Amino acid sequence: MAAQDCIDAVKAALGEDGTQKQLEEIFELLERRSKAKMRDDPSLSREQAMIAAAQNLASEKKLAALIARYNE
Repeated sequence: MAAQDCIDAVKAALGEDGTQKQLEEIFELLERRSKAKMRDDPSLSREQAMIAAAQNLASEKKLAALIARYNE
């Protein structure tokens, strides 16, 4: 996935109400998580680690949404 594709995907997930600050915070979080993944598995490329971090974050957000819906 090209960098611009990743940016576009995050912007789409944020929606029109997303701010530049929110976008930056998400990418900082993804950067930290991808670095941790590369430390855990040095065979991963930067792109592979970033994709894995993004997938992990998406799974966490889906789970949080399900829990919130359950608690309503």
